[in-house]
Amino acid sequence: MGKLVNLRKYQSEADFDNVDFESMAELYPEVHNIEALTIEIDKMLTTLANDQPIPQAVAMAAGRYAAFSLFQKHGRAEALAFFEDCIQTAEICEDILKEIEPPSI
Repeated sequence: MGKLVNLRKYQSEADFDNVDFESMAELYPEVHNIEALTIEIDKMLTTLANDQPIPQAVAMAAGRYAAFSLFQKHGRAEALAFFEDCIQTAEICEDILKEIEPPSI
C-alpha cells in the first residue's frame, strides 16, 4: 500500500543510522496519524471480537471489507501483496515469540 504513504520520499530524507522517531512523527504527521488510526481500529475490532460468540466472524467481516476496499482502490496485485505482507508479519511475530518464551518444565 505504498500509495497510502510514499516511503521512498521518507527513505531519501531520513538518516536511518540516527533516527529520532519522535521528531520524524512531527515532520511527517500523516504517518503518525495512520499509525494512531490503525491502533484505534485494532482495539475496536479486538473489543468487538471479544464480545461475540464467534470472534472469527469479526475477523472475516473486517478482512472482507479490507479486501473489497483495497481491491477497488489499488487493484488485485497490491491488495494481495498487502495481505501477504500481513501474513508474513504474523508468522515472523509467532517465530519471535516462540524464541523468547521460556521452555515449559
